[in-house]
Amino acid sequence: MSLILRDWHPSDREDVVLACNDPMTSDWLEVLPRPYTLDDADFFISDSAEQARLIRGYHFAVARGPHERVLGAIGMSVSPGAPHIGTIGYWTAPWARRQGVARQSCDLIMEWAKGSTDVVRFQAHVDPANAASRGVIEAAGFHCEGLQRSVLAGREGVLRDMLIYARIESTRT
Repeated sequence: MSLILRDWHPSDREDVVLACNDPMTSDWLEVLPRPYTLDDADFFISDSAEQARLIRGYHFAVARGPHERVLGAIGMSVSPGAPHIGTIGYWTAPWARRQGVARQSCDLIMEWAKGSTDVVRFQAHVDPANAASRGVIEAAGFHCEGLQRSVLAGREGVLRDMLIYARIESTRT
């Protein structure tokens, strides 16, 4: 299946709500509000453009074409103090799972970043219990560097351990 990364459209809001309220998505992405509302989706869509404008993060819809239904999301955060490091995150809509969407999205965002950013180190935090996400990130050529203790705050502020995966692209000269 051939996929593209595209900007978020206001018309994506219902699909974002459906995907983010799916238990498989919301259980692994504890930063998502529960329940995830249309107002949350509207903020996410508008904030994606603002984050890109401020060069703090890039958030894309994943689809088969520019006006096709959302199949997933992928984003990359870049710290102003370390513009060579991009931390990626993704989710796949329930209607698109097990079709290679997340795996191909990783390739697409890294290819995009090579031509649009200074990122040479791509990294991802993955819950050790999330076998599907570990499989995606490993298939995308990332290597596990180890377990980071108490690195991400989950629901109710509980700090969670995460595996840190990285893929280094050749440095630019």
